[in-house]
Amino acid sequence: DDVELHLREKIAKLKAIREALGWSQEHSAHELGVTFSSLHRWEHGEALPRSEAIVRAIDECIAQHESTLHRGG
Repeated sequence: DDVELHLREKIAKLKAIREALGWSQEHSAHELGVTFSSLHRWEHGEALPRSEAIVRAIDECIAQHESTLHRGG
C-alpha cells in the first residue's frame, strides 16, 4: 500500500545518507535509538518501522543530513 511504499522510500533514503556519511549500521541504529537488527531488517526489506516515534526520528535524520547526498559526501 502507499504507507508501506512511502516507508520503504524513507528507508532507502536513510541508507543512502548513512552510506554517504560513512556510518555503519550500528552507528545509525544508535543515532535513531533502535537496535542494529531492526535497522538491518529495514534496509534488507525484511521489516518496516512500526513506531511513529521511530518514523519521526528517521524523518529528522533525513532532514538533517539530506544535503550530504546533494554534495556527494
